[in-house]
Amino acid sequence: MEKNLTIIDASHGQLTVDLSNNELQPYYEKTYRDAQRNIDLKGFRKGKVPINLIKKMFGKQLDADSIEEAISESLKKIFSEDKIKAVGQPKVTKLDHKDDGITFTLEFDKIPDFELKDYRGISIGEPVHRVTDEEVEEEIARILLNNGTLHLVEQVSDENHIVQVTLEEIDKSTGEVDKSQKAQETSVFLGSETVLPELKTSLINLKAGDSFNFNPAAQEVGAPDKTFKVTVKEIQQIVPVEFTNEFVKNYTSNKFVSTEEFREETGFQLQEKWDNKSRQKMEDQLVDSIVQMHDFEPPETLVNTALQSFVDNIKEQYKGQPNAEQFTVESFGEGLRPLAIRTVKWDLIQEKIIEKEGLEVEDTDIESLIEYNLQNIKGDRETIRKSLMSNHNITGRVLAKKVMDFLMDFAITQETDFDGNPLEEED
Repeated sequence: MEKNLTIIDASHGQLTVDLSNNELQPYYEKTYRDAQRNIDLKGFRKGKVPINLIKKMFGKQLDADSIEEAISESLKKIFSEDKIKAVGQPKVTKLDHKDDGITFTLEFDKIPDFELKDYRGISIGEPVHRVTDEEVEEEIARILLNNGTLHLVEQVSDENHIVQVTLEEIDKSTGEVDKSQKAQETSVFLGSETVLPELKTSLINLKAGDSFNFNPAAQEVGAPDKTFKVTVKEIQQIVPVEFTNEFVKNYTSNKFVSTEEFREETGFQLQEKWDNKSRQKMEDQLVDSIVQMHDFEPPETLVNTALQSFVDNIKEQYKGQPNAEQFTVESFGEGLRPLAIRTVKWDLIQEKIIEKEGLEVEDTDIESLIEYNLQNIKGDRETIRKSLMSNHNITGRVLAKKVMDFLMDFAITQETDFDGNPLEEED
């Protein structure tokens, strides 16, 4: 086997390989033997069809299969010997049949070689937010509303309403409802933060039977650029439940028995949410800083995979909404590409940090998962431990957290607000 390897750039290479007939022969023999064992042809016992007859009937396809297998095995050997971390499916760009064998040329993506920069001691802001009494009361009001009762009403008067609407697509050329498109029904809770402001404003003060035209693309990037006729079908008002000790007991299954205890717990939970937001912002700053330090192009194969994953998540988020299935990499790719590149680069950098720092998943890292599984499924501790350790999703998440904990330990932090402004020192 002769080879000519060309590294086009850090994440892309080209390979030309010559395979002689002698090197191809074992692949031909194996393919024909396998075919002979499985071919069931009238007049012959299964597994006894003559090779020359098989070659006459199926030779073209079997020879192609043999060459494909030979190319695949040759690549494995070459990539292993040359320590090339190829990703995705190499693309054969040329295949020549010669009297003494074949010559094929292919292009492939690979993990780029890059040197880790100093990722210790990075300066980041630590967002701080202290929950106020007003925020606690607002959260309690939201809980009371979510546990309230529904009453049919004639008109939308405020955000405490759920409005059932019909969506009909408007034909751009005629300005009329496109009858060829199926009308869709959905419910809109006006108090939800996810409701577009213009849609919320348009629904306030309407009655059943009222309608208006609405284009979501004017309000949200990535939404379908289509105009819909929105018709109100039914309006329900939410009447909040009364905040009493009895409600607290029922809502918390007697974990708390008074409104004051519930207020205190609500404050703790809100603070925990803000602390988690702070941690996420700090992690984002670390990732952004480290990614910017490393100037390399990630493999296009991995970037495209990340893009597809993002689009799939968006489609799932908008599942059931009009035209959600039309969300594609082509329609979202340009806007999401920078995020995909960042994600892939961080994954590659993270792997190198794990290797350099010798980070490993230890039993103590999955102890809580082991205990959870012991309580909820049958099995002994060691079997569960081995199962968890062999789950790459679980070990991957554990290692990602250990990397971030490691980086956070060395980070230099300064308290800020959530807009990134330094906090003034208190007297």
